[in-house]
Amino acid sequence: MEVDERWLPESGAPRSIRSFVVRRARMNQSHKNALREHGDRYIVSLTDIAGSPLKQFPDTCGPRAGGRLLLEIGFGMGHATADLAAARPTDAYIGVEVYPPGVARLIGDLEEREIDNVRIVRTDAVDVIASWSDEWPVDGIHVFFPDPWPKKRHHKRRLIQPSFLESVHRILRENGYLYLVTDWEDYARHMKEVTAGFGGFVIEDADPDGYSRPRDWRPTTAFERKGLSRGHAIRELFLRKR
Repeated sequence: MEVDERWLPESGAPRSIRSFVVRRARMNQSHKNALREHGDRYIVSLTDIAGSPLKQFPDTCGPRAGGRLLLEIGFGMGHATADLAAARPTDAYIGVEVYPPGVARLIGDLEEREIDNVRIVRTDAVDVIASWSDEWPVDGIHVFFPDPWPKKRHHKRRLIQPSFLESVHRILRENGYLYLVTDWEDYARHMKEVTAGFGGFVIEDADPDGYSRPRDWRPTTAFERKGLSRGHAIRELFLRKR
């Protein structure tokens, strides 16, 4: 059976270690319809995003209208992305995700709710950040509930590493922020240790354990509800660029 290329993630630079695995998943009919009918409106290429991200948005979005340019890495099924974008229509959101049903589900939600300040790129976030032009500094980057890779032999696959923080620090504007959230205690400690070792960020509004207190504007995600149902505590790091 022929596969529609819009259902597949965009290939990035070849690397031996990636922070994600493209899970096999069935596309239901609503997902297929969303991609087929509206994918061209919301999905953009890595080249377009790296070269001129704001040109992908209407004039009512983005810093030109007093809003911000925000990057959402690994948005899953897109619930939080759509809610944040709807709450701040003058912000321009670029969502990065390789899971086809998640991409399709977000597109359907954006279309149904008439949200036009989100664009989607379907490739590795590391490639997106590495190719990002310094001419387009980002105001904030969200990484909500990244794959924790809990087995020790897989820790090298975790997204939050010194090299990632260095790349993020480069593309953030002065006083920009990186917002990390996880429900895995071991990964939270790893994030805090790596951040402290890097030294380019300050943890804002820290509690006695050294994690940030929750931002009241962050929506609850499906991964968060799943973690809470398992008895996991949610730990956050709201990092401000030095």
